[in-house]
Amino acid sequence: MHKRIEYIDIARGMLIFLVVLGHSGFPSRYIYWFHMPAFFVLSGLVYKDIVSRADFVKYVLKRIHRLIFPYLYYFVLLSIFTFVFSIQRIDNIVTIVKSLAMGGAHLSGYYSIFWFITTYFLVQILFAFLQFLRLKKSGILVVLLASYLLAHYYVRFGNTYGITYDAWWSPRFIFTCLPYFGSGYFLKNIIMKIKPTRFLVLLTIEFAASLFILSELSILNYSLDLRSGFYNSYLWDFVIPVFFSFATIILSKVIFGTYIGNIFSYLGKRSMVIMYLHPIAATVTKFGDWYFYLLLGVCIPIIITKTLEYKGTIKNY
Repeated sequence: MHKRIEYIDIARGMLIFLVVLGHSGFPSRYIYWFHMPAFFVLSGLVYKDIVSRADFVKYVLKRIHRLIFPYLYYFVLLSIFTFVFSIQRIDNIVTIVKSLAMGGAHLSGYYSIFWFITTYFLVQILFAFLQFLRLKKSGILVVLLASYLLAHYYVRFGNTYGITYDAWWSPRFIFTCLPYFGSGYFLKNIIMKIKPTRFLVLLTIEFAASLFILSELSILNYSLDLRSGFYNSYLWDFVIPVFFSFATIILSKVIFGTYIGNIFSYLGKRSMVIMYLHPIAATVTKFGDWYFYLLLGVCIPIIITKTLEYKGTIKNY
């Protein structure tokens, strides 16, 4: 069993906190600049190289166990919840199951966040497959660049040339997110070893503040929403998410060992559970009551899974 990296868990905890906050109606578009891409960057940071066929097969099976099995489990759990509370009609089950199988942009409502899981899975498998093919790092970089350009082409010209987003598991997400994963992989030796010195922390804060100010002054006209396909800057769509991923890691190293750091580490270890189940908070909150949604969106998934773990009906994925 691999040893967890504590500050990576802290970073994941901060990111899942932002995911719930972003869905709460909290008025900040800046969350969407980086919170989902950063998950892929972090995954690239902890990725271990595939050096043999056995490694590749083992990696795929492990990803299926860690991602696809919970994908199905939490789909059933959420469906039962929505049927019991009459949020969905049980006679729509065929449509719901079909949307789950199609995944990606086909998912909506309580299941909309599931797009992330299938994309997360496919990005990891695809990157591992590139290594399985014995591509050199330069070759992988070429694939990452091509993927990034194709993702933007897909968004810019897709409708013009009749390219739709209705493909199985929405491959446009994969094209966009693979470069983020790759950036984490190729920068891991730098990011993992870097120390959060006062100078680096101040420099990071200054650069982040500069981006916010430029945006508020409408000098920097930037927005990003991976699921909705809001990305159109070849430069900023890479620089800004990767920079804020780096800033999140720096902050996680700063608060490592503190009380707040321990809280985010706890959330980080349960980030997938919170990712799946936080939409339940919408049943008892109104849009705009972001503080209430945030509290319940974090606490409800933890309470549910702790209860099911106690009952022995769920594994800690």
